Amino acid sequence: RLGVQRGRVIPLALSALASEPLDLAQRAALGLAQGTGAIDSRRLFDYFRITPCGRVVFGGGVPRPAPVGGAVAGHLPPGSERALRAAFRALFPAGLAPRVARTWGATIGYTLDGLPTLGAIPGRPGLIHLGGWCGHGIALSLAAGRWGADLLAGRAPAELAWLRPRAPWLPFRPLRRLGCRALPPLLALGDRL
Repeated sequence: RLGVQRGRVIPLALSALASEPLDLAQRAALGLAQGTGAIDSRRLFDYFRITPCGRVVFGGGVPRPAPVGGAVAGHLPPGSERALRAAFRALFPAGLAPRVARTWGATIGYTLDGLPTLGAIPGRPGLIHLGGWCGHGIALSLAAGRWGADLLAGRAPAELAWLRPRAPWLPFRPLRRLGCRALPPLLALGDRL
């Protein structure tokens, strides 16, 4: 309702899954210690982490436009779930992938330049905004909390690319949806090249 990021943040739906707990061979195949996370270097990246209880939480894949006016509620479209499961199985040598215990979807806020925004709200003393984490919200949330607290206390955080009043303007809604559908194939092409 504050209108700070209206027309500047795209809601995208992403997919994730959690595996059954790993056995010793599966853990060795990943080569990561418990609590360690990994992200690949593609533009359409996948990521995963081994939880304290020994499961793998895996997410990523091709983002899709989130339903207008609402968050993604739990379940995934069949094509998204198949692609997510296939990418997860590819982490492991043949026959070693653990069973998938659960899949789900969630909505993130994405900006045109891929950078979040953090700043004071003009004309609203004592209010700040933080958002548009573009899929990196969990990793940045702790630092963002500190930066937000600094702003509220009147201390300017260090020079940050996302310390700005708002994200770049996005085209009107019909073009945004078209762009959401056209961008993933272009990003995938960039990864192949």
